[in-house]
Amino acid sequence: MEVHVKEHASYEKPNKPEHYLTADQVRQKKEDIAKCDAKLASPVIEEKKQVREQRRLAEKSLEYQAPPELSPLERDKVARRVQELEGRLRQGLPTAEEMRKKPPGAVTKHQAWERNHKQELFEYRRGLRMLNPDSNDSELGSVERLRPQSNSLNMDNAYIPGKNFNFPSEQFKENYDRIDWDGNSSNEQVSELAAEMAEMKKELEELRSVGSTKKKEKGWTPEKRAEAAEKARANLLARRQLEAEEAAASVQSDTAQAE
Repeated sequence: MEVHVKEHASYEKPNKPEHYLTADQVRQKKEDIAKCDAKLASPVIEEKKQVREQRRLAEKSLEYQAPPELSPLERDKVARRVQELEGRLRQGLPTAEEMRKKPPGAVTKHQAWERNHKQELFEYRRGLRMLNPDSNDSELGSVERLRPQSNSLNMDNAYIPGKNFNFPSEQFKENYDRIDWDGNSSNEQVSELAAEMAEMKKELEELRSVGSTKKKEKGWTPEKRAEAAEKARANLLARRQLEAEEAAASVQSDTAQAE
């Protein structure tokens, strides 16, 4: 049941729809009517009766579903009503996490909210559309934007389990004193990474140079070029893997010595 309809919604149409049209939908309806008028004016079109019926339905739909134009006083009333409805719709609304994980009681909570606020939600959406008649936002008035952040249900036995994250974590607390907050090690790592990237770039240029030279050799077919490129890539990957293994072994050695 819609609340305070007579007091707050006198500016709405008597038989109001659940939703008003977007700006593009209104424009499309007007274009449909204009096309019908053009057909009716054309001597080529014979099915005038059918076209007139199409025009009548389009005009009726536009009149029924287009958001009404508001005076400044009416806009103020709609804005206050939308704000009031927003507060009412938030009451008892399941959170996004409750809707996603479905803990015990989530379905009942959603059904109760929908039963108590269905008509208010329709009025809320119509109010926003009246305040924003030029908007094409399909999510305007979406209930997802109203969902509260904190859960009121126990999530331990949720149908879809999830992982809870706490900050600071235990690992963060344990390693707090070992973190280099001055950023010295980070700067060293950046320098090492830059040097490594420069070396890789150099190797890539060498590979390109070899490929360019081989192309000029007599009898160097596309198959041979592809085979040589594949061997070069394999050698480069093997070399990188060996360097990574050596670096990992060095880190383990340093860690063992420190302990």
